[in-house]
Amino acid sequence: MKTNMQILRSRKEGSVKLLRERQPRKTETGKVKDKQRRGSAVVYCSECHGFVDSKYFSRHRKSCMSVDASTVPQSMPTSLMYDESDNGNYKRDILRSFHKDSIGKICVTDDLIVRFGYREFKTIRTQKDKQAERRATLKTKMRRLGTLFACFKRKCHAASVAVSSANDMFKRKNFTFLEDTIYTLTTENGDKVKNGLKIGFGYVLKSVCKYLHGEYLIQGKDAEATEMNRFLAVLNYHWASIFGDAEYANTIKRQEVLRKPQKLPKEQDIKTLRDYTLTKFQDLTNDTYLFVANTEYTLMRDLVVSRLTLFNARRGGEPSRLLLDEWNDALNDVWYNNTETVDDPLEKFLLGRYKLAYQSGKRVKLVPLLIVADCWKAMEILANPEVRKQANVFAYNRFVFPNTRLSPNHVSGWKAVEKCCQMAELDNSITATQMRHYVATVYAALEIPDEERKQFYEHMGHSEAVNKNVYQSPLALKEVVQVGGFLHRLDKGKTKK
Repeated sequence: MKTNMQILRSRKEGSVKLLRERQPRKTETGKVKDKQRRGSAVVYCSECHGFVDSKYFSRHRKSCMSVDASTVPQSMPTSLMYDESDNGNYKRDILRSFHKDSIGKICVTDDLIVRFGYREFKTIRTQKDKQAERRATLKTKMRRLGTLFACFKRKCHAASVAVSSANDMFKRKNFTFLEDTIYTLTTENGDKVKNGLKIGFGYVLKSVCKYLHGEYLIQGKDAEATEMNRFLAVLNYHWASIFGDAEYANTIKRQEVLRKPQKLPKEQDIKTLRDYTLTKFQDLTNDTYLFVANTEYTLMRDLVVSRLTLFNARRGGEPSRLLLDEWNDALNDVWYNNTETVDDPLEKFLLGRYKLAYQSGKRVKLVPLLIVADCWKAMEILANPEVRKQANVFAYNRFVFPNTRLSPNHVSGWKAVEKCCQMAELDNSITATQMRHYVATVYAALEIPDEERKQFYEHMGHSEAVNKNVYQSPLALKEVVQVGGFLHRLDKGKTKK
């Protein structure tokens, strides 16, 4: 490792021949015997500090891990070894995972993008149960910055304006180039706008402005901090003209498209998916000898995630990140008050039918998750240490629904739901968002006391206003019958029914 570090420091550009534990075997003629290895890259192991062929790193990882290892070895490109700063986790978790394309290269080499990413990374590394989502969000921000800079640089060069780094995008004199860059990247065929991408560009620019302003103040660069405030004022001044069309289009889509009853999932599709899930549960849980590989394990995991996500009308990423400790608390009924008694037969039935788990939400908020009885046995299997070991689950993975192949992360909720819809052969997949719209609409049409409605909104994780104005479809029947009836009587000169 020491020798390779010296080689890397002395030659940062061009081809570098590094020392390795093993070299490719050669034939008598001197050619590489395994053609698959020709031209493959050498990567650095984060655990043993060895240099390994990238194509065979998965084999190395298994031999590198000790029995009680609390971390999984990760492969790191040698291009990241130049930086000697103390940000090893950031390089391992974020920088190493970018694609090796032109934008990915910008993301790991541009000073501003790397520093901005490290600042964002430090704010998310303490959120243990949400790190997978937060890392994906951070990488999206960095790639958007890299995409902006790549196009911005081309436009500046075409106008004979010198630029050296992404910092040049945040100078007032270059704002017209930045505006033109955003238009070019978010417009197709002259008029079709990529609304989500456009708004994403706007908010990542604001995030970088805030970061640079803070850094300049810390470094005592008051003039640069003032200039950054002026750039942000220019951005806010032009916000409506640049991003207003995208914001308006998204609002219209949310109000007029997503909330239409025709866009809600069909009751028959919901029933078909439920019946398919319960049937598969029955097949998988009856034979305990099935779990000799991770195929059946991942199938059961996806089925349970899909069932809990749609049953609870939760957002796609919430049930999938349920922790083992949270499941054990639900299994032991720790959230129930022992002093409370239930006499109503229906309430007793429901208490025996559901387990209640609470997941961490934003700030101090807890997110409730009702675990229906048909999932209990499957979840006990998924949480069984021996079964998890057979399925190649990382021993220190803290999630009930883990990724396999020694990953420390949990499964993607929306991918699990999509996969189950495909296996159930539904014509149209049901998404978590559609299910939230469906549940909110059906519940709004019921005659329910206000106190119960408040509990429902608490479960959904939003207010009554959000439920009414964002999720539920307009109650068209009541609008016509009740309001229309009143206006009809008023029009006839009758104010009484």
